[in-house]
Amino acid sequence: MSGKLIMHFESTGLHTTIQDGGRSGFQDQAVPVGGVMDRAAYQLANQLVGNRVDTPVLEVTLSGPKIRFEGAGQLALTGGDLSPELNGVSVSRYETIVVGDGDVLRFGEAVEGCRTYLAVRGEWDVLQWMGSVSPLPAVGFLGGVIRKRDALAVKTTNLPCDQMIEPFVSRENKNVLRVWPGPEANCLGEDWSYLVLGAHRVSNQSNRMGITLTSAIQVEHSVDMISSGVFPGVIQLTSGGQFIILAADSQTTGGYPRVAVIADEDMDKLAQFRPGDELIFVEG
Repeated sequence: MSGKLIMHFESTGLHTTIQDGGRSGFQDQAVPVGGVMDRAAYQLANQLVGNRVDTPVLEVTLSGPKIRFEGAGQLALTGGDLSPELNGVSVSRYETIVVGDGDVLRFGEAVEGCRTYLAVRGEWDVLQWMGSVSPLPAVGFLGGVIRKRDALAVKTTNLPCDQMIEPFVSRENKNVLRVWPGPEANCLGEDWSYLVLGAHRVSNQSNRMGITLTSAIQVEHSVDMISSGVFPGVIQLTSGGQFIILAADSQTTGGYPRVAVIADEDMDKLAQFRPGDELIFVEG
């Protein structure tokens, strides 16, 4: 038997979106990959409710929405700790949660991390574009951006799913990211040691396109280069000497020197940095 769970968004929080694994294979058409910022948390959330790991989820950033449920279903929360409460009672991440008709989920203080992932067991009724539900504001697809008073429906099932998973993303060295020299690493010269040995902080100008760092270096000579291919994890050096780490919604080409590349396995860590957080690069 199946039913329907409808999520009514009485408020949206800072930035709540519907996300999946993104779109691969369209970068030659200047379409970014997009998709979730924290892939491990995304897949775990779906596993907890018995979904396929590529089922859409809600990605909640820093300040979460207030959601009223119509119908019954099962959900799970993973990723950052944004102090979730169901009907005023704290709920845990990384376990299956049962919700009923009229229940209200809301979020509070961001205790740890930046992004929470909310999975609901069932089939999501959401708009796709080029094989993905993930919004890409840079190219005009806004279908997955949650707005106040939106209603999101999920076709649910009565089959029970009661699980708890310990997060396998290690909290040790969570502020350390491994990097390798990029194609234009020579632009840094002696400043390479500053990049990999210095402490950097995340700027409040950061978003899903790029994580900007507050640290900067003195650029003696501007670098003229043809716009070249880029992807999430590339660290660019601007003409003003600022470092930008390209994130999930980043463009597919760029004209700034690509001075370093972050290890793919560490990109989930990057997703959980908040403005003001300190990070350290180490050479991989």
